[in-house]
Amino acid sequence: MNQLVPDPIWGTPCLCFEGDARYRGTCLYNSPRCGGKYKLPSFTKYYMGSLEEKICNQKCLLTSWLIEQRRNGIECPIITRETIEEIKRRSPMSVPDRADEILKYLKLETQEPGRSITCSHSIYIEQLVYDNNSFDEISLTKKHKAYYNLLAYSESSTYNELKYLLKYLKKKDYIELEYNEEPFNKKISCLLTVEGYDRLKKIQQETKIESSTDMDKMQDTTDENRVDNENIRIFISYSWDNENHKQWVKSLAERLRNDGIEAILDQWELAPGDQVPHFMEKNIRESDHVLIICTSSYCEKSNNRRDGVGYEDNVMTAEVCQKENHRKFIPVLAKGSRAEAIPSWLNGKYYLDLSTNEIYERGYLELKRTLLGERPTAPPVRRRSANG
Repeated sequence: MNQLVPDPIWGTPCLCFEGDARYRGTCLYNSPRCGGKYKLPSFTKYYMGSLEEKICNQKCLLTSWLIEQRRNGIECPIITRETIEEIKRRSPMSVPDRADEILKYLKLETQEPGRSITCSHSIYIEQLVYDNNSFDEISLTKKHKAYYNLLAYSESSTYNELKYLLKYLKKKDYIELEYNEEPFNKKISCLLTVEGYDRLKKIQQETKIESSTDMDKMQDTTDENRVDNENIRIFISYSWDNENHKQWVKSLAERLRNDGIEAILDQWELAPGDQVPHFMEKNIRESDHVLIICTSSYCEKSNNRRDGVGYEDNVMTAEVCQKENHRKFIPVLAKGSRAEAIPSWLNGKYYLDLSTNEIYERGYLELKRTLLGERPTAPPVRRRSANG
């Protein structure tokens, strides 16, 4: 089921779908103003307020990031706290680059030469949202969607910015442009010219050259980086049940490091004054694997999204949702039974059992082989002879 709601970033009309039960607290939005679909976990909404409210520049940069992610093959990107921090460090596009983005969008929408695209900005549509009045999907016509899409792709925050960029393209003879500015409804019609298609071809060639140069640079640095990247990096997620359990986790991490696996543990890394959420997010995302040390206390905090465990689980489930890299997250049963110690979002996953002294060694060896990529593989299939 879905409904039209104000977009969390811009306040413009968008479709909101019911959250996926697997990723608690995450809503999916289909927003023309953001260029398409994206997911927003509830724990990220708190940080959205840190984006500039009066100056829309950072919201424009966030919208551009969403469009980039979709071009890179992520159909429905997830906005996390780390995303917000990255946006604050980004620089806006230049005017020519923003204009080029409009050309790309026009080609994407028109599909064939000679077709124009018409967009409309109706104050009435947005007023319905701001006044919390009801409106339906029919009210949001293709022309309104095209207008919001043009704002999104061109990194624009207002109609006047978009109009300036369109006039820039018209001056370059890349488009034919007509617009009608009524008091409460502004209409724009755009048509790609032959010169506009030539410009798009040149952009494509420049992109290929840049990609080739980047590949050459990556090749040049491969050998010098290989030594630094030899060790597998893992992050250990656990709850501070008691001092004995903390020591159990620490001993596991020490043994892994002694076996050549870079285990990251808060007991060694965090110091007073550090940003704990940043530490969690950074290490979950940058590690090759995350070990989830399961106990009944961890399970309770995870299922109820409490304390640091709940925050870490929000980050982990968001990454599973976005990248579908299920093998990155490895449940390790430290104490108790599977039913009482493993969180609901990990149900059905292959877990390693280190819960008793009798099976600890066997479980640890399987864990080490898994992390080092040394698990047994199937023997080759013997080729059958002609005689069978």
